[in-house]
Amino acid sequence: MIVSKEKLMRFLRKNNLYKYEVMGDTLKISYMSGALSEKMRESAEIVILGKIIDENILIEKAFLVREGISEEIDIEVLGTWLELINSIK
Repeated sequence: MIVSKEKLMRFLRKNNLYKYEVMGDTLKISYMSGALSEKMRESAEIVILGKIIDENILIEKAFLVREGISEEIDIEVLGTWLELINSIK
């Protein structure tokens, strides 16, 4: 899944629920909210890894991290979120 680098970075900078880190050509996004943790009934975080390719980010992997244990999730579940970001003007 591909998303515009400019639009994604703008979205992340404006939203304090997300943390991000750029490591070379890799972007790591972390998301944690009270609602997510409440629904999971424990501390939970979503971690998304993407590769920076020119003006885009290729989303490669996503994980649900609970109590220090990572479980890979299907990146297709991020589709609506990425479409929303790509639609930002």
